[in-house]
Amino acid sequence: MVAPKGGFRDTSSRSTRLEGLTRHDPAPATRRRKPVRSGPWGRFSVAWEDVSDDTVVVRRRRKAVPWYLVLDSGRHVEVTGRVIIGRGAAADARWPDALLVHVTDTGKTVSKTHALVEADGDALWFTDLDSTNGMSIARGRTEPVQLVTGERERASAGDRVHLGQFVILVSREPAL
Repeated sequence: MVAPKGGFRDTSSRSTRLEGLTRHDPAPATRRRKPVRSGPWGRFSVAWEDVSDDTVVVRRRRKAVPWYLVLDSGRHVEVTGRVIIGRGAAADARWPDALLVHVTDTGKTVSKTHALVEADGDALWFTDLDSTNGMSIARGRTEPVQLVTGERERASAGDRVHLGQFVILVSREPAL
């Protein structure tokens, strides 16, 4: 191995200044200097190698539990991103990746493009897309919350979402 011009400098203090950054060494006894080749021109720099035998704790993300929409027909629709619901749900340039869910509503109280549903981590959001008969979310025994056109409203598992007279149940359980 070839040492850089002028050799290595002794930088055994607890903090080392490298290119405007200060690096604090947590425990000098568990670290040692090691020349490392870096860059396309083969320059050498001093890097730190961990020689301790300490266990590293890694935080793992818990797998997100998917959302499901249970339609009147009993059909379960898994929501992993965006979903547009309506009697004749059509693609929209604002949400080109949205899943289109067509519902059968004999009373025609559901608009052709009625609602947008978005799964965002542990939250499920509903937006009324300027439908004719509006939307509401019934939570337990409380009065239903009427959605304002264009504004998102959060829903929870067990809530019932009314699109006109069509009802969708929000669930975290897949169909059996």
